[in-house]
Amino acid sequence: MNIISNILSTPVPLATVSSYSMDPTLHIGDMIVVVGSNLYREGDIIVFERGSNLIVHRLVRITDTGKYVTKGDANPTEDLRPIERNKVKGKVLLIVPYLGILSLIYSRSPWLLYSVLIVIVVIIVIKYIRERGRKSEE
Repeated sequence: MNIISNILSTPVPLATVSSYSMDPTLHIGDMIVVVGSNLYREGDIIVFERGSNLIVHRLVRITDTGKYVTKGDANPTEDLRPIERNKVKGKVLLIVPYLGILSLIYSRSPWLLYSVLIVIVVIIVIKYIRERGRKSEE
């Protein structure tokens, strides 16, 4: 991941959306590619640190003191606390719909992911056996 971080100039080059706050722009399970920047503008979707969490919200305005005011697209109001520039990890460069679903499942319950993968493998094997049986009957 260090190579990607260096190329994209951010410690957080990839992230998975895990809440509804950016609907309809971003959905739970979307994977985002993040790029660091020296310049953020109103309208950019940025990734920033709040406590130990990473937040993905839109930059709606910059205060006179240079702090960033953000808002989730689905939220009725701006976020309560403006953020310092040094808390911003980057802005969204690319959205890959739903690619992050597996990482969300894994982070919440590794066994659930393993169960889903086992079911998929079993279905593929059954389908393969049926197709092979049909070919041998012909």
